Order: sequence, then structure tokens, then C-alpha cells
Amino acid sequence: MINFDQIKGCTHNVGTICGKSREVVEMLSRRASVDLCCIQNFRWREVSARMINGKDRMYKFFWVGKPDDTSGVGILLKKKWVEQVVDVNQVNDRIIVINVLVGSTVVSVVCVYAPQLDENTKKLISSLTNFWSLFLSLIRRKPLF
Repeated sequence: MINFDQIKGCTHNVGTICGKSREVVEMLSRRASVDLCCIQNFRWREVSARMINGKDRMYKFFWVGKPDDTSGVGILLKKKWVEQVVDVNQVNDRIIVINVLVGSTVVSVVCVYAPQLDENTKKLISSLTNFWSLFLSLIRRKPLF
């Protein structure tokens, strides 16, 4: 059984995190010491992870983005939880899953950012269909890692 008082999370749509990563970490520190935060719609390229320092907190940022800087998702995880990461699955620029050991339970955190409306309706319908098919197949797996 998991005690959800052990880990606090939130979600944040940032538009872009370029040059603002420390500001985001500071905001998380002020919000009742958030342990993890799902970040959507930022514009960093490719797939990676790195530590981000705030004034008095450090978070590790796991992300996946498009090569052209148009979208991405990521998860900021407080430093004290980094050693408890079991697996990170950076599925695509719209879905990332991180599995964290909380007590004796592995918790799967899924961060998603669904496709947005654009000028080409056929492209949107195809993009949404592919997104939801992938997302549903991912969350139907037990466990997620």
C-alpha cells in the first residue's frame, strides 16, 4: 500500500522552458515542496535528462521533444527521489512514463500532451487517432514498466 503523503506532484504547461528552468524549479519549491511535476508543451530537442538547480532545491528533468523544437513532455523529479527511479520510458514527444519506487510500491507517472488543433483537419484527426491508440495501449499494460 502506498502512502501518497510521501510524494507530492503537479502538472504545468510552460509553453517554453528555455531560459526558465530555474524559475520552474523555484516555483515547485514554493508550492508545498512538490516532488515531481509533469511538464507539457515545452520546446527542448530530442531525448535526455539533466539536473536543474534552484536556490535551495535540485530536480532532475527527464524529457523527450521533437528535433524541430515544436513540442515535448517531461517530468521534473526532486533530487531525493532520483535514486528511486526504476525506469524511464520516453515514448515520443507527447508521452513519457517514469516509474518511481515509493516505499515498497512502484508508482508509474504518465505525462501526456495531446495534439492541438491546427489548420489541417485530416492531419489533426490522424495525429489524435495515433496519439490515443498509443496512449491507451500504454496504460493497458500492467505494470507500465
